[in-house]
Amino acid sequence: MAPSSSPPRVRFDRFELDLDTGELWREGMPVALPPQPSRILVAEAGTLVERSELRQRIWGDSWLDWEAALHQAIRSIRVALDDSATAPRFVETLARRGYRFIAPIDAGLPSEPTSAALKPAPAVPSGSPTVVDWLLWRRTNATGRRALFAGLTLTALVVLPALFQLRTDARGVVEMGSIAPAANEALVAPEALRLYREGLHLLGRGAVAEASLRFRQAADLAPDWSAPWSAIAEVELAGPGGQGVDRARVSIERALARDANDAHAWRILGSLRMWEEWDWVGARGALDHAARVGPDNADVWQLVAALETVLGRETEALVAARRAMALDPISTGRRVDLGWTLYYLGRGEQALAECRRGLELEPESPWARQCVVQASLLLGRRHEASAVIAGAAEVAGVEPVAAYFQRQLDLLADGKSCGSSAAAAIPKIVLGDPEGALDALLRGAIERRGWEVPFARVDPLFAGLREEPRFAQVERALAMPVARR
Repeated sequence: MAPSSSPPRVRFDRFELDLDTGELWREGMPVALPPQPSRILVAEAGTLVERSELRQRIWGDSWLDWEAALHQAIRSIRVALDDSATAPRFVETLARRGYRFIAPIDAGLPSEPTSAALKPAPAVPSGSPTVVDWLLWRRTNATGRRALFAGLTLTALVVLPALFQLRTDARGVVEMGSIAPAANEALVAPEALRLYREGLHLLGRGAVAEASLRFRQAADLAPDWSAPWSAIAEVELAGPGGQGVDRARVSIERALARDANDAHAWRILGSLRMWEEWDWVGARGALDHAARVGPDNADVWQLVAALETVLGRETEALVAARRAMALDPISTGRRVDLGWTLYYLGRGEQALAECRRGLELEPESPWARQCVVQASLLLGRRHEASAVIAGAAEVAGVEPVAAYFQRQLDLLADGKSCGSSAAAAIPKIVLGDPEGALDALLRGAIERRGWEVPFARVDPLFAGLREEPRFAQVERALAMPVARR
């Protein structure tokens, strides 16, 4: 962290860096980069920062693969700054010792970004959740929120119509995908175990506040037990607008402090790094650890599938999605998740088959229906998409597919959905407004909010947009390798 006496923002070359949040701008546009090492190097410009010091200040002693993570972080900084390791203008490497920031800086800039476009968008008010809310769920940006475990910043869980944990049953009741059975239950006080299980039951019925209370009561009775804190974190992350993100961070910290091998907690860490910070390297590290300590946790493998999907790693994504389904074979949601993975990888027929089966098993599932609709459109079978939608979004005189996606836009416009700015991209592209879809993705990239942004690089609906010059701004914001198709 920068010393408390340091100015909050500094300028160097064409860049401006907020030392409090780690946010970087290049000529008024946001640039994604690893916040912790960037802040340390810039705050101590001109001074050699030892590799061992970076390790302690970012990862501590517990991170086993810190050298690879540090190498990737420095590489990401150079990519963001368009810098060279052999002829550096910003970050100089001192072999086997450390790094030094060598560019001159101007300190003491105003606290607000220079571009008005970068001011945070007003929060979307949330009312009673609707089916489309679960399709368009979003997380607010948490760039610069306090670090967990000496720099392992977290990203927030996103609920989207595939690859994630919030589900609704046939009655529309929200269900957490699977808060895993608590480890070492035999060692837990019976009353604490009863309260924990009661919390899971209440959560399955959609009684979120009551469930959270039971989990906290269980944590009070069993202060050394990690499971209640993991469950509390998951509940807090399910709230609208990312309002519980900071509280969830504390809960994750408490869970892992009690059990460093809590796979559920590591999974949440991975999902938060992915969808809040867009830290793909950090997410992989957390999920790799989650898979090592919880190899039979289907939720972990489904999230691995999501990460591999957005990175364009087809084989790895399918292996992970199928492993999740093999571990949880009776779950309708897993089948639909596999369908979505196949859809994003362009395998329309297979995706349609899996999602149709999921919709047959759970006819009121909104993400199964959306998957069938989009897979049908991918295959050019608009009439099949219309048949699935019939009754779900009927408007007199309006073609069913158009009515279905227009309703999603109307809910966003009316503030009745929790969707981010990027949530408008899918309905706009289906409704024949590619420029509007690209505008929505760019707003999401600036806000660093919305699952649609990373998935746009692999979603077949956006194949044409990816050739547009402005789509390169989305790619730069994500700071991912080019997707393999």
